[in-house]
Amino acid sequence: MPVMPQSQSSPFAWHALANRAIPDIITYRLDDSLVYVKPPTDYNEAIDLAIKEYPDELLDLARHRISFTIQATMNGTRRTVRISESAWEETVYKMVRGEVISIEILPEDRKLVEAPPKYVARPTPASESHLSMSCSENSNEGDQGDIAANTLNATRRLSTPIRRFPFWCH
Repeated sequence: MPVMPQSQSSPFAWHALANRAIPDIITYRLDDSLVYVKPPTDYNEAIDLAIKEYPDELLDLARHRISFTIQATMNGTRRTVRISESAWEETVYKMVRGEVISIEILPEDRKLVEAPPKYVARPTPASESHLSMSCSENSNEGDQGDIAANTLNATRRLSTPIRRFPFWCH
């Protein structure tokens, strides 16, 4: 009889899972190395098991860099699909005996690999000197002029200004 997952507490969920069984064995693959394992229903236990089976390759990696993928057929095409932590348990119940789960190592830090572009300040041509005018010159609302002047200065520093005057200057 299948084990009731901890995240499913409803009697209806138990009934839905009663006819499904976790396979007794699946295959982990890292590069060309294959190993049969008993499939854990918890994602973090699956990572622990991967590290245990491939310590030379995975032991020194941060856990968030270890991911699992399967080959799935979608609209007649074989595709690689990554299994997220939130989908791991449900995916295990849909696996067949001996199914191959590939272990993949994600890049060290995606933020460093895919850094956003840096903006370069654009010099203000003399023809745009009229932009230094603040709202206080057009209205009698005290501090609003300082805000407008700061907004205009910030707009000039952008590589492509969005508008020439703040929306409150009319």
